[in-house]
Amino acid sequence: MAEKLGISLSLNMYCLPSIVGSNPESPSAMPDVSELLSNGSEATNGPKLATIMVVMSNKDSGTGAVSALSRMNNTPSEYLRQSVRGRILTSMEHRSYMRGRGRSILLAAFLLVMSLVMPVDAIDSNELVVERELVLIATIPHDPTAFTQGLEVQGDLILESTGLYGHSGLRELDSSTGEVLREVTVDGAYFGEGITIFESSVIMLTWKGGRAFVFDLGTLSPISNHSYEGEGWGICFDGQYLVMSNGSSELAFRDPHTFEVIRSVTVISNDDEVSRLNELECVGSTVYANVWGQDRIIAINATSGVVEFYVSASSLAANQGETKNEVLNGIAYDQTADAFWITGKNWTEMYLVSFESSSSDDQNASTGIEGQRTSTALPLGEYFILGIFILLTILFVRRLKHQQPSPPSVEEQSLEMP
Repeated sequence: MAEKLGISLSLNMYCLPSIVGSNPESPSAMPDVSELLSNGSEATNGPKLATIMVVMSNKDSGTGAVSALSRMNNTPSEYLRQSVRGRILTSMEHRSYMRGRGRSILLAAFLLVMSLVMPVDAIDSNELVVERELVLIATIPHDPTAFTQGLEVQGDLILESTGLYGHSGLRELDSSTGEVLREVTVDGAYFGEGITIFESSVIMLTWKGGRAFVFDLGTLSPISNHSYEGEGWGICFDGQYLVMSNGSSELAFRDPHTFEVIRSVTVISNDDEVSRLNELECVGSTVYANVWGQDRIIAINATSGVVEFYVSASSLAANQGETKNEVLNGIAYDQTADAFWITGKNWTEMYLVSFESSSSDDQNASTGIEGQRTSTALPLGEYFILGIFILLTILFVRRLKHQQPSPPSVEEQSLEMP
């Protein structure tokens, strides 16, 4: 009969008295637990299990003491109790993790929705490019044989570089009459390009020669040169770096002493790159550039490369230039007049102009230039996509909530208590 005896050890506090005796207050009626577990053989007591636990509860005395005992494999009862707690806490931590994960998903969804509904002008200020008005201040004659590549203002004088193989050079002009005062030429193997003033010298680029010539500002005599890779188009000095164009959409910022490239920026307008950047002029944090083949000048943010505004010189170019190469080129800031000298290749006149904001700026900002979108409201199609996204997010979160584990049972709660 002992072989058929199966001792059921339960966590239920009310089943133990039926095994150990009807009177829980009588010590003599309660056998020693250790005897139940140690006396007899495996055949009478069954196989020894390391996970068997006996829980005794004295409800009448009100102590609520819980004792977990095990003699299997000499395992301490406290270790077993901590092991059980560890397994239960692990499941609780899992529920906490699931809740935290749900909150993270909600936060990510919220941030994405907010990024979609932000005003467009706050996302991309490039779409606020407007046209400014070109105001004519003065006009002086210009040598029509000069294939102008660059202009610089030095006091009452204007420095001009000219291009074409065999005709390239550097000249000094009277800003009131346009008369050529001095001129030096370069080797016929070089095609002259843009110029800038740095300290007491004038730096002139060459188109495909990979050489920048340095002239003394006072005498216009050559004193040194720099070498570089690629083509040279326009150049200006921003007070710290030499800013150089090469006919692409990129501006390179070079060390003025070593000509080493320090950084570069890509010029962007209306979400498109602006290529064929030609003659440059630096004024503060803005780089003004001629765009080769176009009758306009763009103002570029030197840090971001974004075009902030542009001016059209089509009214001046209409009476200038007879071939496709005789285009607007050459821009120099006159600090005294707070204006710009501009001209073109083989043009007969040079113009002092200013770039003024006009009433059309507000209209351009709201309607956009050349059909670009600058309104702060989202179009209907984006509202539709946004609505679908919000609906899917809500459905996902609800499903995630239903998939979370149920609350712990009474037994788990009792074992979680210290």
